[in-house]
Amino acid sequence: MYLVYCFTIALLVLSPCSSVFGGSHSEGGGSADAVIFAVETSGALTKADPQGLIFHALKLYAGLAGKDDSIGIIAFNKKGTSVIKKKTPAGPAIYTAIDSIAKPSSDNNTASNPYTALKDALTELTPDNTSRRTVVLISASGAYAQAAEEDQKIRAAILDELIPLYKDKEVRLFTVSLGTEPDEDFLLELSKNTGGFNYPCPNAASLNTTFASIYETIKSPDILPMQTGRFIVDESIDSLTLLLFKSAQNTKIILQGPDGVKYSAGKSPANISWGQSFNFDIVNVAAPLSGVWSITGSTASDNRIYISTHLKLLSSVQSSYMQVNTKKKVDAWLELDGHTIDMRELTNTLGVRAAITGPDGVTVNVKLDFTEDTHGSSTEGGIFGDYFTPKAMGLYKFSLSAKSKTIERKKSFVVGVVEKQDTGIEQPHLDGQEPIEEVAVKKPSKILLWLKKMVTHDPSALDKALVRFLPINLVLFSSVLLYINRAKIMARGKRMAANVKLPKMNIFTKYLRRPERPQETDDQD
Repeated sequence: MYLVYCFTIALLVLSPCSSVFGGSHSEGGGSADAVIFAVETSGALTKADPQGLIFHALKLYAGLAGKDDSIGIIAFNKKGTSVIKKKTPAGPAIYTAIDSIAKPSSDNNTASNPYTALKDALTELTPDNTSRRTVVLISASGAYAQAAEEDQKIRAAILDELIPLYKDKEVRLFTVSLGTEPDEDFLLELSKNTGGFNYPCPNAASLNTTFASIYETIKSPDILPMQTGRFIVDESIDSLTLLLFKSAQNTKIILQGPDGVKYSAGKSPANISWGQSFNFDIVNVAAPLSGVWSITGSTASDNRIYISTHLKLLSSVQSSYMQVNTKKKVDAWLELDGHTIDMRELTNTLGVRAAITGPDGVTVNVKLDFTEDTHGSSTEGGIFGDYFTPKAMGLYKFSLSAKSKTIERKKSFVVGVVEKQDTGIEQPHLDGQEPIEEVAVKKPSKILLWLKKMVTHDPSALDKALVRFLPINLVLFSSVLLYINRAKIMARGKRMAANVKLPKMNIFTKYLRRPERPQETDDQD
């Protein structure tokens, strides 16, 4: 038997309706979520995160959570074998629970064992009315995944005992590998077997954006794009939740509405609540005015504006796994109050793009064109779409945006890319598309190859154009042939006419003339 070392500090509390961060907005997926964070608090955490930024990131997630969501905090290290469970009431207690573990560890041992923390979190996430349940493991130590015999037993126990239970109870496990010491392969193995993801975080300074990405993956909220500190609020938006990052704790952020009125922390009406941390603010705006809003004091590219809206940007792209070198369909469409909008009517007014950031940090921008293809929500109306093929394994971040003169929407997803043959590891939610090299491709005709040489733009666009305008091209081609051979055709027609006797009556008169009614006669005997 191996020793299990775990110390649980705080457990499962409702996220606040009113708190340090003002209030929670309506969540984006229409469902409540239960999330438990299992945080390593050994000396490895202090080494990887000396400023304690992880605890601010936890408060960030708590500030974004919906009023019906529940959040739990579990701390684990190698200091003891007992488990202390504390049920705290709803409201600011979640921040008190986070503060209770936000103390520098004096433990010089950088090794930690998450077995009991993961097991205890699973026990607390018993099936209830909550539709989605998630555990997020934050690890700064890789000792339990190394070659030592005891550590190998811990690793085997997690994989062989706990992961099957997570799958059976439909609880997703996300992992955050903080610093440079964690064994990312092992953490990825834990997460993807439950449909979760591993978020590599070598620098603690990126924890806030990492937790914002985790929030977007779990909740799939609608997002309002922002450019140069300005964003457009349309009439379909009921509320805003702004996540605004700042460079220093004393930075003052000012929010200005379409009417020119300015708001800030401590100077806001009843419909605006303002929460502050040392490196970010969370602002909730209920019933915002329609028009152009602006922000000063925060110009970070990582700023987010989450919205509750009747007009949603949707996509068949889901946070899931797919195989490397496999074609992935990227599409988007709009729904108003659950009814799909006919995208054919927006082809000239709506621009749709996808920004895809790979594990190397390089972002590829893809313009999505209108297509008559269907999607899971409707059988007509078309979509905006294109295809993308990942060439490397790792975590890809998808950001879809739709923009017109008066309406803007954004959606974010993550997709994990793994090997084609990943022996011994189950791959849930793999994309169903076939690898490109296995797709049967028709050999192009000689005339099509010649036409492609005559153009300089994307050949795939030409293929679509040829298919779309083929009937028109056939008619035009036939007309040209008729014109060139008109003399021969007319001469042939005269010869045929000479051999045919036409009736004197106009042929149209025959069919247009009213038929004569038969005369009535008396019956004669």
